[in-house]
Order: sequence, then structure tokens, then C-alpha cells
Amino acid sequence: MVIGPSGTYAVDILQTQTAEVIVVISGMRSFFAAQASAFALPLIESIGLVATCALAAGVAWFGFALLFITIIYGTRLRKWVDL
Repeated sequence: MVIGPSGTYAVDILQTQTAEVIVVISGMRSFFAAQASAFALPLIESIGLVATCALAAGVAWFGFALLFITIIYGTRLRKWVDL
């Protein structure tokens, strides 16, 4: 849920390199999906379903925090890229 808005924002601020940004976002999505599918069942077997879901929720909240910070400091980030 974090990769989509992040990719859209990256394409917006890096308008001269949109193809590269789209490729990187697609690669990141594939990488994280592969990691999640590879480690989900062993993690559930070792720490349990509730702990695994809590860990996934923590990662999702961390992603939300990063998006929220991006929303707050977005104009500063755009100026930094324009340098």
C-alpha cells in the first residue's frame, strides 16, 4: 500500500526520469512481494500468526509514517531535487 503512492510521488518530482522511476518502483514491488511470500509461512511457524500479523501491521504503520512525512515536507523535497 505504500509503494503505489510513493511511486506516484517519485514520478511527480522526477519528471525527467519517469521511465527509470517506474522501472525501480516495479522492481521494488516485485522484490518485496517475493520476500513476503518467501518468509511468511516460516515466520508464522516460528513466531505465530498473531505476531506475524502484528509485525506486518508495524511495517505498514512505518510506511504510513514515511508517507505522512513526505506529505508534510513535500515542498522541501521537491526543492532539494531541483538542486
